[in-house]
Amino acid sequence: TGSVDFVVSLVDAGSLDGIPQSAANMTFTLEVVPINKVPTFVMLPKITVIEDAGANASVMVENITKDGLLEGTEDYQAITFRFVSNDNPSLFSVQPTISSTDGVLNFTTAPDAFGRALCEVVLQDDGGSLYGGSDTSPRQALEIVVLPEDDSPVFDVLDSFTVNEGTGRQVKVRFAFDISPGPSNEKCAVPGESCQSQQLTFVIDQMTNPLLFAEVPFIGDTGTLFFEAHADAVGTSTITLRLKDDARGITFGPDPNAPFLGSDLSVRKTTQVT
Repeated sequence: TGSVDFVVSLVDAGSLDGIPQSAANMTFTLEVVPINKVPTFVMLPKITVIEDAGANASVMVENITKDGLLEGTEDYQAITFRFVSNDNPSLFSVQPTISSTDGVLNFTTAPDAFGRALCEVVLQDDGGSLYGGSDTSPRQALEIVVLPEDDSPVFDVLDSFTVNEGTGRQVKVRFAFDISPGPSNEKCAVPGESCQSQQLTFVIDQMTNPLLFAEVPFIGDTGTLFFEAHADAVGTSTITLRLKDDARGITFGPDPNAPFLGSDLSVRKTTQVT
């Protein structure tokens, strides 16, 4: 590219008094203008992370060129990666971007979110498209997969429950309360790929003084306590319990073959029955 100046004169075959005759000189410039070459890049097609993994920074792009030739003929240009589509933006609290300097993909997933986002990415330079040039690469597909991690179920329980001797079978509603399998996407009314109902079960890990009971204590999934003491028995039983969900035995999330991640058991809590 560049320009050249030419000076042209026209001389005929005749002469006047032996002097060749010519027209006045004319000057023109020939300019060869650059045609912008399309930028190029090579991108990995898929990245997988775990729910609540925090900010991600992974090299996903290499062989970034401004002219498609790795020859540096357009190194003066500025280039930018653009996400031209993203079918699941709610998966992110910080939307995906790619650095044109080092090809690093950055994003942060939304709290407790899992699923997949199908994106399309282009690389654009600032060279424009005059004279048939091209400033935008073809689209490339990128799949971002966020695997679910089972959040521990939670609950609370009364510190103690006291009954009189010989009063028969006991039913105490809301002995356990504030029962939840975890975030909202683990307790949906309608199961789905990104919304899977979980069943909860109370598990008694330890119980002192079991001979106190004719029917050992049992806590239903709604938190109701059932038990019956022996007719003439008195005393106190200390019970340690946890809440368990069934996420380990069900398939949910974007990859049915992914290993189980997270915890299906709550922290232990202790109560007393007297």
